[in-house]
Amino acid sequence: MATKFIESILGYIDTRLQAGMAAKLNVIDTEKGDFVLDDIVNYYQAKKILISNFPSIEIYPVNSPGSDKHSNAVECNHTIAIRVSATGDDEETIAKKIYRYQRAITEVIKTDDDLGGNVDLCRFAGHEYEDWESMEGGAYLYRGIVLFEINCEETVQ
Repeated sequence: MATKFIESILGYIDTRLQAGMAAKLNVIDTEKGDFVLDDIVNYYQAKKILISNFPSIEIYPVNSPGSDKHSNAVECNHTIAIRVSATGDDEETIAKKIYRYQRAITEVIKTDDDLGGNVDLCRFAGHEYEDWESMEGGAYLYRGIVLFEINCEETVQ
């Protein structure tokens, strides 16, 4: 399957998340019932240094090793990170928000194992967590990452 390398894959994941996250967050809110998750306000197809609005999602490649398939094709094995960032003044609530956002991301992407026929396989590869950051006014920033391994063949010309 040909996607034309990483840019198209990131674009498809972005579109898929934007179309499915709000409904998935509503399901989780109803199930848990203790607080309401905010809708994602920004989606980026790159790792950002500065983000001013939260919660936000960044979709970016971690690495993309590959190999020659034959004279006009290569095999790509991308690791894609989907990082969600949230802020607040209570560490426990923010942590729960991140866990729930990660769950929603995982469930939205895993319902489409070949990303709309654009890749051979999209495999869940785990969750990661970043260190806390202090913000102005006593707020905290916390980030969680969902990793996917994506395999696809690309035609080169």
